[in-house]
Amino acid sequence: MSYLSIASSVPGSVVVIAHAFVGNRFRVSTRAVLSLFGMVAAFFVIIVMAYVDSDDWSTAFMATNLVLAVVINVFRALFRATNRFFKS
Repeated sequence: MSYLSIASSVPGSVVVIAHAFVGNRFRVSTRAVLSLFGMVAAFFVIIVMAYVDSDDWSTAFMATNLVLAVVINVFRALFRATNRFFKS
């Protein structure tokens, strides 16, 4: 199993389980907006890192990208769990 698949699947599972216990303590709109802003901020950091020369610190660069993948997947799972409450 690759590092990226672990960084993608484990946080999603943890957030879904945690959302079952503490999800009702926060308003749906607050959860949705914060998760979207979190994803945009993480994507912005990834875009900035794409322009940085990482030849000297390639291991730290990979670790940082994996952490950012975890952050994005946590916010994605939170938004997905929140999004089911938006019924039209």
